[in-house]
Amino acid sequence: CSNAPMAQINDYYFEDLTPETIGQIIDDFAAGKTPERGSYIDRTNAAPAGGAKTLLDAKLYDGSAAKPIKKLPNSDPAPVEKAPA
Repeated sequence: CSNAPMAQINDYYFEDLTPETIGQIIDDFAAGKTPERGSYIDRTNAAPAGGAKTLLDAKLYDGSAAKPIKKLPNSDPAPVEKAPA
């Protein structure tokens, strides 16, 4: 898991933990506080630490790299099987 080490406590996930941060989370719960859930290194979802490293080219998303499709794959009608004579 890219967000490990992590813990689930009740319905909440705590990610990118260290021994110190998990200790603080447990202490906060014991004190009746609600610790911040999610990544403890400001990771977004499962992106690598420091942000995304791949699929950064805008042409992948803005349509400028797309080419027209002349024929859809597997769009030919299925061949008709002839009954034995």
